[in-house]
Amino acid sequence: MASISLGGAIFSTHQCSSKSLHSVGIVLYTGACLSMALPAYSDGFYTVVLSFCVFEVCVGVFNPWCVKLRSAIVPEEILATVITIWRLPLNGMVVVGVFASDNLPTRQIFTGCSLIYALCAMVLFSLPSIASIQGKKND
Repeated sequence: MASISLGGAIFSTHQCSSKSLHSVGIVLYTGACLSMALPAYSDGFYTVVLSFCVFEVCVGVFNPWCVKLRSAIVPEEILATVITIWRLPLNGMVVVGVFASDNLPTRQIFTGCSLIYALCAMVLFSLPSIASIQGKKND
């Protein structure tokens, strides 16, 4: 919990512009990827605890980052609809995660999570910056 609070404090001290919001997301997902890869390939207690703390800091940064990203891209009039539409795939991912945690070795689960975060970072890297999306939206 302290690590999540630290992540939120880190994000709030860095007032992100629309241009830097894109970079923050790439760093965020890369950090989450690396912190999930460490427990998959290390058995050291302190290494695993430290990687979980780093991941929790990423979670703390993610929450306000996501809110700011959403407000920069999605118009207020359709925000509730967009959030509702994305609940079904999110719940599907939760079901798959629960199934995986019961049936797969821990190393495979952490590797899978790490790969998903790597994919998120690559997708965000390949997208145009949020500032250019906002500029098109205002035109």
